[in-house]
Amino acid sequence: PQSDAEYEKLLLSNPYSSHLWLRYASWLLSITEVTKAKAVLRKALKSIPSHMEEERNNIWLALMNLESEYGDEDSLETLYKEVKQNMEPKKVSMHLISIYETKKQYANAVNIYKQLVKENKEDVDIWSGWCELFFKQDQMKEAGEILKRSLTVLNKNEKTMMLKNYAVLLYRYHHIDEGRTVFEDLLSKLP
Repeated sequence: PQSDAEYEKLLLSNPYSSHLWLRYASWLLSITEVTKAKAVLRKALKSIPSHMEEERNNIWLALMNLESEYGDEDSLETLYKEVKQNMEPKKVSMHLISIYETKKQYANAVNIYKQLVKENKEDVDIWSGWCELFFKQDQMKEAGEILKRSLTVLNKNEKTMMLKNYAVLLYRYHHIDEGRTVFEDLLSKLP
């Protein structure tokens, strides 16, 4: 399709396809119609029934991407709060973190992680993701502090998982000797 009319006609036959809605918005962006693209995504949210969560989630996340690219920090924050009410909050927060990481806005990503660990203290994936954020910036001391904090709130099985994840991060980010030490320590305690 190469016009509004052609996309509208295509959407009449399949109004619940997030893929089609996203293609339409993408086409609008290609002709620098940002406002129209946002409107199309909002229209998609009205057209796709609430029980089709995956399709709606695709639209919500695309709307966040669009706002991060063409909006300002306040409009992204407002949208983030709206999306959290319509999607699983952890998934939305992790998506916003990835947006901030892509834009190298690490302080904003850290703030989201702080909020996430308050709400999900025993979620190893969140703690590991936060550590990895510091690994990506080669801030080993900060990553170690997050590890220590996580170990104070996680139960025994989760602590083991966290230490394993931390060791994997050490290997991945070229701290092989430290990673080996963590793994050997784990094996000695949990043969």
